[in-house]
Parts: sequence; structure tokens; C-alpha cells
Amino acid sequence: MAQFNSRFTHEPEPSDLGETFLVGTKVFFKLNGSIESGFVTKQLGNAAIVDLAPSDSNGKLLTHVNGHVVVSYQELHTHY
Repeated sequence: MAQFNSRFTHEPEPSDLGETFLVGTKVFFKLNGSIESGFVTKQLGNAAIVDLAPSDSNGKLLTHVNGHVVVSYQELHTHY
């Protein structure tokens, strides 16, 4: 009988930089030269999945990325 490999059920552990950006934290980052904001929805090893907050200037972006982007912890900020 085959067993599943644990890598499919393993939750990634955030790096030390990721400890600041817990799920639900409001974050800011630069994307294509403009400052965007959103909320962390999932932590990965070296990055977080962020739900973008809608604004007047990012309507096309929201549609293009389906409202979610992966952003490196090094590029995230809790305030700008």
C-alpha cells in the first residue's frame, strides 16, 4: 500500500521576517511603482499571500491577479 508523502500535507513555516506578518495583518507594498495595501491571508516560507484592498487606481490589477498576490516578506510593511 502506498503512503502519501508528507510534503503535500506540510504547512510552510514562515521565516523570521514572516513573524511580523500574521494572517489578518494589514500590509503595504510597492507593485509596479504604486503603493498597494491588503491583508495577509496565508503565510508561506519567505512570502505571504495578500488579498488586495480595492482602490480607485487598482481596478485592472484586481481583475488581472484575481485579487491575490504573493509578496516577499522583505517587500511588506505594516505602515507607509
